[in-house]
Amino acid sequence: MSDYIRLGTQFLKYYQFPEFLLRAPISQTAKLAYMVLYDRARLSLKNEWVADGKIYTVFPIAELAETLGKSQSTVKSVLNELDEAGLLIRKSGGFSKANILYVLIPSIGQFSDEVLLLHSRGRKSSPHEGDVSDLTRDRISAPNKVIETNNGSKNNGVNQRTGYGRYKNIYLSQDEYDQLCRDYPGRMDGLIEEMSAYLAANGKAYQNCEAALRSWSEKDAKQSRQTKSGFEDYSCKEGESF
Repeated sequence: MSDYIRLGTQFLKYYQFPEFLLRAPISQTAKLAYMVLYDRARLSLKNEWVADGKIYTVFPIAELAETLGKSQSTVKSVLNELDEAGLLIRKSGGFSKANILYVLIPSIGQFSDEVLLLHSRGRKSSPHEGDVSDLTRDRISAPNKVIETNNGSKNNGVNQRTGYGRYKNIYLSQDEYDQLCRDYPGRMDGLIEEMSAYLAANGKAYQNCEAALRSWSEKDAKQSRQTKSGFEDYSCKEGESF
């Protein structure tokens, strides 16, 4: 039987629900999954699970599905959704092991009023909205300018993002582009062109192009290593692990 909250009441176990999720244009299940993964990442931080200065965590699909009360196929779709939203990066954990997860914190302005307004207008004006999935409807194109709000300042800064690639659909600030070129020397321009063509051909858009480029680059490097090794790859296949 339920009871009132009183002085001295022992509160139930709870998860932190980051405020930005209220505004993020992703599915409700994806928001819940991020909340659970965010909690696991906080535990990893406490236990100092660090690789290259980045906190990582591990959460097998079966365990996450049980936690969320969803099927494993639903969880796989949700993880792809978080990946495309720029909120999660997955790396292979090795043969028969769950993938290593990097839970990402959104940049300031990533889910700003301007972005959400464009998203809202796009949904209302789409004549085929009933023909596409919720996940497809939730993909948005980033504007050239994203307003950054700094609570510590009276003025709002403007983070200028330029459209890169043949189709000008890879939105990066100059700082983001320069850092990517330093982290992946000699590879970034070609990868930007490849991603630009892919997004244009499939009618897609990434909310965080920097995070998406890093994910693509890591996958590309992994495939290159497998090709050069000349040995069969025995790591987990797509869908067996995240």
